[in-house]
Amino acid sequence: MTIREAIASYIEPYSLSDEAVDRAAMKAFYRFGGQTSLNTEGDYSPEMDKQCGFAAMLLLRQLMSLSSENIGGVSQSYKDDIKDMIKGIAKEIGVNPDLVLDGDGENTVTYCPVW
Repeated sequence: MTIREAIASYIEPYSLSDEAVDRAAMKAFYRFGGQTSLNTEGDYSPEMDKQCGFAAMLLLRQLMSLSSENIGGVSQSYKDDIKDMIKGIAKEIGVNPDLVLDGDGENTVTYCPVW
């Protein structure tokens, strides 16, 4: 199994382009290991679970904005399912889901003066 395939397995049944998976993998391997280059076609090993899981969390976060559909008057929302997947992966790899969920879901910056 390749690194790309391992990451894709975390986000099933959802899927994203190979380029999106590669970008998320590069960000995750840099954040958790300091790797500045990565071949996502390289072999996966269990020691890479944290990086692959975090890459999957980043990918799932991208899907949250497109997390519902309306077909023929029947609508379905996936947002809570995606959040639950992110939380499950975070628990499995030992990180806080707020690394990608932004805590309360708001992308706000609070100014706090330092005296």
